[in-house]
Amino acid sequence: MPLGRPTITLGAGTALSFDIWSDHSLFVTANIRETESNAAFGANGGATGSIEFLGGNPSVATGNRGLAVAANTWTTLTFEFLNPSVTPVFGFTGNGVLDLGVDGKGVLESLGLAFDDTTANRIGDIGIWVDNFAVVAIPEPASGAILLAGLLAFIGVRSRRG
Repeated sequence: MPLGRPTITLGAGTALSFDIWSDHSLFVTANIRETESNAAFGANGGATGSIEFLGGNPSVATGNRGLAVAANTWTTLTFEFLNPSVTPVFGFTGNGVLDLGVDGKGVLESLGLAFDDTTANRIGDIGIWVDNFAVVAIPEPASGAILLAGLLAFIGVRSRRG
């Protein structure tokens, strides 16, 4: 039985990732409820606490309305927690800052959807499918740089021997 409002970790170096398909182009945000839930990860985290838009503000007419999804193609979206330079936070019922609280948990409240304000996007049904929701680890930029430096050094040593 599906549970609403799953508890998720909001730690640095983690992100919400999922696949989405729509028959209209749109912008998507993750609406994260700041909570002091003691529920297990994946369990229903409840309905108390402020909500922040993660990734953009779908209620504005221009500017950052969320992560873009092109029509008629599967797109993987990744919303990094606690990295506003990659995934900005905007206030919905909160203050525009994603607060970890003492437990480092939050709740995936909903997705915010915004469409281009054209007549074609306002008439008729809109089909949207989502799949593969997960909280994933984001590799540290420093570890990627160290790996690249090691690979380049290895290539350099091999080319000198050859």
